[in-house]
Amino acid sequence: MNTTKSPKATKSPNRVLAIVGGLAVIAVILTVVVGNRAPAPLDPGTPQATVQTFVQAMIDGDLSLAEEQLSTTLSDDCRSQLRNAWIDDSVRVALDDVEIDEDRATVTATIQTGSTGLFDSYRGSNESVYELVFESGEWRIDHAGWPYFYCEEGRP
Repeated sequence: MNTTKSPKATKSPNRVLAIVGGLAVIAVILTVVVGNRAPAPLDPGTPQATVQTFVQAMIDGDLSLAEEQLSTTLSDDCRSQLRNAWIDDSVRVALDDVEIDEDRATVTATIQTGSTGLFDSYRGSNESVYELVFESGEWRIDHAGWPYFYCEEGRP
């Protein structure tokens, strides 16, 4: 009885492991690339574009640009909340719906946070509503549901 393994039998499991490992690496790379794509820019001058600019500025930490998207009627206290807002590194925002009624608009978005790590996966989402007003020829945010939830025209 011959108990020695043939070279072909030894190489086969290694080859399978290499192929599976290579596919796993490709899957991880694709996930990172697809997950980190910037959103396609919307038509300038629309309520959705204003919200998209505001949200992206908040994610990027560009508070000056975010503040430019706010209406002139918001109080200084509301504006100062931008500087105190905590933004999760994993936040994703999808603009869902827009309703325009003359010089007012409402944009609804889904805010997703969470991670999909190997040992600490979590995911949460909620709906956020942005109310906008058309002032000085541009759409400006009068109420932003994210990243703060209680700041709007007339409130401190």
